Amino acid sequence: MGVLLGLVMSAWAAPVSARVGIQQQSVFVGEVFKMQIIVDNSSKPEVPDLSAMNAAGFTAQFAGGGAQTSMTVVQGRVSQKVSYVFNYNVIANREGSLTIPSLTVKAEGQTVQTAPVQLIANKGAETNDFKIRIKFSKNRVYVGEPVRMEVILYHKNEIRRSNLNLPFLSDSSFHFYNLECIGLKVW
Repeated sequence: MGVLLGLVMSAWAAPVSARVGIQQQSVFVGEVFKMQIIVDNSSKPEVPDLSAMNAAGFTAQFAGGGAQTSMTVVQGRVSQKVSYVFNYNVIANREGSLTIPSLTVKAEGQTVQTAPVQLIANKGAETNDFKIRIKFSKNRVYVGEPVRMEVILYHKNEIRRSNLNLPFLSDSSFHFYNLECIGLKVW
């Protein structure tokens, strides 16, 4: 019991650190990629404030998280590492060289910063194999007026897995209705 208590105490006595990891260094505008904020030496950090990411050209959505504990025994010495991982789905909203800014993390009474992370957001290109067209029923509308949006995908090859992501549709001002319940067919 004394050894276990000593291990737990030493894990929290270590300085807290935080870092950002991303799935890839090059993405397309509008493509979802994975980002993690890893907080070492804390099992319950506060949720980081990601508002700086919006100004930097990103949209981030929380995708879960949790504490991770690992224990190592080397030549009779036991060490324990405690981390907390925040998972996010992130979208780059504009093209170019973008930087995920330094993010503030608070844990165990300490405040730490992550290092900035750079990536390239490329503009999607049309090819003869794949095109997308979006049409609206009206060019001008008043607030609250329903508008029909038609999304047409042209593809040459079979699509085995799809993930259509239109970032502007995640805005809270868009509302979607179950079209089948009002008699419209959905393919």
